[in-house]
Amino acid sequence: MGSLSRLTLIRGLHLRKVYVMDAANFKNGLMLVRKRVSGYHLVRCRAEKSSLSTWQDVILPGQDVTFQDMDIFHGHLVLSLQKEGLPMLCSINMPINVDNEQAKYIEDLNPWFFPLPSALCSFLPASNRDFAASVYRLVVSSPVVPDLIVDYDMFKQKFTFLHQEEVIGLTASTNPSRIQSNGELHLEKVETSQQWTDLSETYSCERREVISHDGVVIPLTILSSRKVHSSGNSPGLIYGYGAYGEVLDKGWSADRISLLDRGWVIAYADVRGGGDRAWHQAGTKMNKPNSFHDFAACAIYLISEGYVHKNQLVAIGCSAGGLLVGATINKYPDLFCAAILKRPFRMIGVGFILLVAINVSSL
Repeated sequence: MGSLSRLTLIRGLHLRKVYVMDAANFKNGLMLVRKRVSGYHLVRCRAEKSSLSTWQDVILPGQDVTFQDMDIFHGHLVLSLQKEGLPMLCSINMPINVDNEQAKYIEDLNPWFFPLPSALCSFLPASNRDFAASVYRLVVSSPVVPDLIVDYDMFKQKFTFLHQEEVIGLTASTNPSRIQSNGELHLEKVETSQQWTDLSETYSCERREVISHDGVVIPLTILSSRKVHSSGNSPGLIYGYGAYGEVLDKGWSADRISLLDRGWVIAYADVRGGGDRAWHQAGTKMNKPNSFHDFAACAIYLISEGYVHKNQLVAIGCSAGGLLVGATINKYPDLFCAAILKRPFRMIGVGFILLVAINVSSL
């Protein structure tokens, strides 16, 4: 039991249960292990003793940090994290000594946080199927950084840029000093000859904090052109979702360039209902109206701060985001000049919108 031999990621949802399947005897079906617990954490148990009493907490995320996912290798554990709404990745050397009864926090295990081009990056793991590997491959991007394939050597704690999507007509090389990790610079971790395309000199990407109706701070990401944006006169799009604990995708998309080059402002409102467990619960069931007020507050901010003309703001929502937009335009009928609802939840009548929002318990 001295080293970590088996890990299971637990996601807490009330009144639900956790099941496991023995890969060697899958015909036996699912075995009930335990009721789900609150929050995200890592636990372990012996394969032959999976009852509740044998489950041992291994790693706790820490304050303002939540676990999102994990990958395990022979020599390293990779954790996908979220801190204050921003994604992070770190690796921890294996094996992990957890002989003591008390679980450890991430910072107690000397983690290496993967350096990223900016704090607003998103990432997607590549095909990391070699259990013996010490290199972890990611596709990294941001609203102003086209998709970048990066290899992170967890043993040497260095990284290498392998390839980046080419953007014809837009080539702005940056200095590697823009690489950041957990708020700290890691210049010694990258060869000075490595460069990547960063369009931040052409396009502005900002993260703002907007005060909602009840004083809660809502993250708002704003993208615009530095060359053609006209303060107070630009048309704008604001995206929202706010459901199922999902965060809006802010990775690179070449489809935005045409709009940005014509002076449009594109914004992403991470309203309550998405995000980590606490953020999700604050915008679901009886709290669902918080999502609508958050979305409206972000729209009002764009107008009042001069990012967008007051009569040229469009709201966009897909699926559950369609419910968000539909409810918001009815509660704030003069706020938007147009709304786009892509595959929205079915809504019958204006008065039914709020009822649906409250009764869809898994939102």
